[in-house]
Amino acid sequence: MENKSKLKPVVAVVSTKGGVGKSMITTNLAVAATLDGFKTIIINADFQQSAIYWNKHRKANAGLNAIDVYQWDPHKGQLSAALTGIPSWEVAVIDAPGTDDDKLRSALLAANTVIVPTTPSLEDFEVLRYETIPLLQKFAKQFPNRQWNARIVVNSWSIMMGLHRDTLKALSALQSDFEFCTTKLRRLADYQNARAVGMGVQEYDPKSNAAKDFANFYTELKPLL
Repeated sequence: MENKSKLKPVVAVVSTKGGVGKSMITTNLAVAATLDGFKTIIINADFQQSAIYWNKHRKANAGLNAIDVYQWDPHKGQLSAALTGIPSWEVAVIDAPGTDDDKLRSALLAANTVIVPTTPSLEDFEVLRYETIPLLQKFAKQFPNRQWNARIVVNSWSIMMGLHRDTLKALSALQSDFEFCTTKLRRLADYQNARAVGMGVQEYDPKSNAAKDFANFYTELKPLL
């Protein structure tokens, strides 16, 4: 689905299951866009508020570029309307809730790019196949004039696990309208270490494998921004 819009880039990180790395991808994507020169904000729409806590650590870490994180209150209107009330941003990244509800659908309506993380486990693959992808397909049919891109990214990848290779074979055979990112984000401790000090992995250790993975991932996504 090609995004022809001239609107500001709004990226929703979406899954109908928790524990797949939505908040990690949200915060690291915001850092990557900030390092690339974009004035980037994060919208937290997840009740767990992981991005809010991450930003508290960031504010305590002197010398880092500020990234504003806003808590969206669904009782005050649609997320797209909330975005229009926030001044002076160029890229917005939404940490969407891990459930199929009105808040998730509001995030989809606000976005023009959707990132869907999954881990290479059978459980997460089944949720992706039978819940998340059908939801996105239904949404696309319900709003045919709402042009947006969607990409699926494999997170917590480990080449050492045979189950992962078997799952990827199943993923590659999956018929959907959404492309898989070539880059796989490996399961590396630097993601947690960076999170603990309010950083992205590209800030925490620019020469690390985690930083290299995420830089490659961002390079894939940048044409969509």
